[in-house]
Amino acid sequence: MIIKQFTIILSAILLTLSATACGYDEIATDSVTEIRIAPFDNAGELPKSLDADGRCCRQSLMLWISFRLTDYADLAHLASPMVRMQVIALSDFDEGLPAGSDITSRFMLHPVRPEISMTDPDTHTYEPVRFSMPSEQEPLHTIYQEGAYLMLVSPPAEPVKCRFTVVATFADGTSLSATTGEIDLF
Repeated sequence: MIIKQFTIILSAILLTLSATACGYDEIATDSVTEIRIAPFDNAGELPKSLDADGRCCRQSLMLWISFRLTDYADLAHLASPMVRMQVIALSDFDEGLPAGSDITSRFMLHPVRPEISMTDPDTHTYEPVRFSMPSEQEPLHTIYQEGAYLMLVSPPAEPVKCRFTVVATFADGTSLSATTGEIDLF
């Protein structure tokens, strides 16, 4: 009986120690080394990647932006916060928006993980995940490697074939970008 109780107590101590050693309170400071972009069709029950022809209903385009971190961590506090994310149309997008136009306002940022994110690893303060683009006034301090979705909320009035570049700019002046192939928005 004493051995059984000792085993249970020892197991509880080890479980507690392993849980605190692997907790999310210890989030590494890291840097983004690459961003990737993948277009998805968000028309069905679940988003699906575009077929080889690149066709997508213009009301359901979603761009998945993912990040490669220096240490390949899942979650990181950014050494240099992201202060801007832009979406640039590389071909004519809509009336008044020729190739090279910044069309960021046509998209809404939606996190892959819509849960609470840590903003300050030193004080362990939290804020709800926000749905706005990073800016100098509201920089993005914490990032998941899986990134975020950019949902096209204001599609072009007419069908168009377009390529997009997404540019992420950080407080230290570093910019990273990724470009889609041609997408046929019908």
